Amino acid sequence: MLLHSEKYNEYYLYNLGAKKYLCVEGTGLALSSTPTPVSISYNSSNKGFVISVQGKYLGIKANAETPVVLLSSTALGAIFQLRTNNYLRPDEDVMAALVKNAEQEAHENTPEHLFIEGLQTYA
Repeated sequence: MLLHSEKYNEYYLYNLGAKKYLCVEGTGLALSSTPTPVSISYNSSNKGFVISVQGKYLGIKANAETPVVLLSSTALGAIFQLRTNNYLRPDEDVMAALVKNAEQEAHENTPEHLFIEGLQTYA
């Protein structure tokens, strides 16, 4: 499932069954409790979406030992059709953790005076 933080305009891949996020571990993929942002872009030539994480493309190889793999290019297995499903939702604590993580990253990456100005502006 693809989760979108509208406030921070970030996307995360979440495994609803395992209750974990997709992340890069070494040269492969793993599941983690820590949210890792992914990039989503539209590929007009293949009329689908490309999901990238840390400079590699997410792809599907059905005959591989692990069918979700990292690819170095946007091959045909790396083009996805994304659909909205308003009935499939993660637990509330997952969403709260996602917001907390995004706010913490925003605070760590923002100079203190800008963060304080932002708090005052949006309070």
